[in-house]
Amino acid sequence: MRTLRFKVSGQELIRAPGCDFSNIIAGTSGYLQAAFEFGQDWDGTIQVAAFYPYLQSQEVGRLIKDGTCIVPDEITAYDTFKIGVVGQRENGQRITTNLITIKQERGAGQAWQQ
Repeated sequence: MRTLRFKVSGQELIRAPGCDFSNIIAGTSGYLQAAFEFGQDWDGTIQVAAFYPYLQSQEVGRLIKDGTCIVPDEITAYDTFKIGVVGQRENGQRITTNLITIKQERGAGQAWQQ
């Protein structure tokens, strides 16, 4: 499993320093994981990672448990995808982040489907 690490501070989502985002290959299934380190603004929130295969697409959400979630299979088929995070407290207060674009290279995954 490959883990893509992010830091979340207030409404800012950034790639974690030292995490290698190169040579991510499209077409994986259940292999890519996103891990998040949250700042204090996010204490007491339920957190969801929002994935977009392209900007105008419908988001695919995944609940973040223990700071991690699996990147959805329907997202990994694309050359790029965007990721952001949403958090909400029981009182309805919501916090959102910017989107980050993740680039993927084409791989041999299509051969598996034939």
